[in-house]
Amino acid sequence: MVIHTVKTQPAKAPSLQMYYPNLTQKDRALILQAYNEWRTHNLMDGKGPLGPEAHHGLLPFIGMDKIGTALTWKAASAHENRRIWATLCSKVEASRWNYSTMPAHSSWELVLNNAAVHKHFGPRPELGVQLPTIPRGPALGPLKWHVAYREWRHEQISAAPRITLCKVRNLVGNFKYDEGKGVWMLHCPTRYKELAINWLLDHC
Repeated sequence: MVIHTVKTQPAKAPSLQMYYPNLTQKDRALILQAYNEWRTHNLMDGKGPLGPEAHHGLLPFIGMDKIGTALTWKAASAHENRRIWATLCSKVEASRWNYSTMPAHSSWELVLNNAAVHKHFGPRPELGVQLPTIPRGPALGPLKWHVAYREWRHEQISAAPRITLCKVRNLVGNFKYDEGKGVWMLHCPTRYKELAINWLLDHC
């Protein structure tokens, strides 16, 4: 099956909404506190603008790249209750979305078979899957207290990135070949582009 690359554009991190149902009211309040403190800290260092000050109504729609970076910063800089911040980081996979540790991502629009996409990616392809052709590599794991260093540090783990697909639209054409197909946005680390597209070529 032929896959057509339509365009390339920077990938956009999902919002906190993907984790929101699993967070308690206390978790949400702590995330709000960490984000606003991180935002103020960056503004004082001349790294703004970072958008308006967050409130509970805005919180679910803030990008996970900012939330992940804010929580990682808070966990590293907190002088007390560091275990609480480390636990919260784990809940929202903060190290996965941290600005400084996120791999370079790009997006491509591809023409794929809708049924085949859902067969391999499930009902929510935007959550992503680990493809068998994408190798595992070093990554930052959850925060862990190191007695020798007397501080919280990320565990070094080996993990494969998740490849996600987001549906753009159904493909409308005058040919039978176009039936049941759609235009999908592929998000993956740039260095794995060819591996991901080749796998989709064989299976979707």
